[in-house]
Amino acid sequence: PSTRSGALTWRWRTETPLRGADLKRRATDDSPMRVVITFQDGRTLTYAWGTREGRGESFASWAGRNRMVIVLERAEDADGSWHVEHRDPFSDYRRLWNNAPKPIVAVGVSADTDGLRVRAAAEVGDITWMGP
Repeated sequence: PSTRSGALTWRWRTETPLRGADLKRRATDDSPMRVVITFQDGRTLTYAWGTREGRGESFASWAGRNRMVIVLERAEDADGSWHVEHRDPFSDYRRLWNNAPKPIVAVGVSADTDGLRVRAAAEVGDITWMGP
């Protein structure tokens, strides 16, 4: 990806709402799907499915201020339909850390259900970087 601008698009879906999850608490920070952006300075930006959190809400992870979370979808959206996302990680970086963004070094996808000890099924597709 460009080090100055661009957008990441993807689509994702799940039929597994994690009703007991709370992304702000270490013990239950579970999400059926996350897209994680890692920057050269070690900071990470996580786009997640939330439960208690509001759509569009952003906050520091319980793991520290170098890990920020943005909730894009919620448990009630877990109906199996595809949700298309279009994000500018550099703008999100500037807004959340009030700093010029560093280059992106990795983009990953994860799921996490260990706190609730449940299973989740989710899909992600068409992850695309769109340059300026």
